[in-house]
Amino acid sequence: MTDSIIRADAMLSARRPGVTASSLRAGLESSLRSVYSMGHSALASVAEFPDEELTPFTLACFLVIAVELGERATYYTTKLLYPSFATQMLGMSSSELNILMNFNDFWNYGNPLLGAYLADAFLGRFKAICLGAPIYVLGLSLLVLSSTPLAFGDFPYLEGGWAKIGFWMSITVMGVGCGFIKPCVSVFAAEQLKDENGNDASPRTLEKLYLWWYLAINIGSFVGPVVAPLLSGGTEAGLPNLLPGYEKFQCSGNATLIPACEGYCPGGCTTTPPTPEQFSECCNGPRVALNYWLVWGCW
Repeated sequence: MTDSIIRADAMLSARRPGVTASSLRAGLESSLRSVYSMGHSALASVAEFPDEELTPFTLACFLVIAVELGERATYYTTKLLYPSFATQMLGMSSSELNILMNFNDFWNYGNPLLGAYLADAFLGRFKAICLGAPIYVLGLSLLVLSSTPLAFGDFPYLEGGWAKIGFWMSITVMGVGCGFIKPCVSVFAAEQLKDENGNDASPRTLEKLYLWWYLAINIGSFVGPVVAPLLSGGTEAGLPNLLPGYEKFQCSGNATLIPACEGYCPGGCTTTPPTPEQFSECCNGPRVALNYWLVWGCW
């Protein structure tokens, strides 16, 4: 063993003067001791938490957590239904859909950088949230309206209406509102636990707060996407389409073999109003969801 170390030292010294296997081993041992010491200190501090006093949650804390649950449910519900609404109701191509989804992600995750700067430098967290919340609600309301007969020239077919423009505008406005809210709301919740002297809550209290916080996020992001397809009207197991007098279907699987469907299917049943003959012979595929207004309006 000693001979091996001596040979290793000689080889390292020949390549890098002053560096030996012994020095490398000593450096590695020192690094491992440092990591162990840091971990031991962290565990010791965690072990002290049970002795600290828990600050009771205020009503404001619960309201902020509830709002975060609703916001996450809204975000994942809307995002889940964007592809079907854009392609089956607005007639977007796959390339247009890719642009839409990429823009939505960029806009919702990029705007918080600007919102955080404005909150820290000028507005403060409370004013930033108060500014972002009505903007977000405005965008969501526009999204709901863009999925109703008010926005379509010939609902449920896009013939001369403003649904596509309203849809893009709603996503843009909601992203602006999200930019003011997201970087501020989690810290704002913790600030509600300060005592009358302005002192922060104990680490154990903050840990409990953020456990509830992330539980709300996970519940919202799970419940929204599960419930949304059942309410949208596009699944047989869920609700039917609730707007009276309106139905929409995709082209049936063999529609391209039917003379009346030539040049009309696939796609025609979701983008162009069919003639009575086409409706009876071509549009026998799965039902198209029309309850987007209901799903997006619920949240």
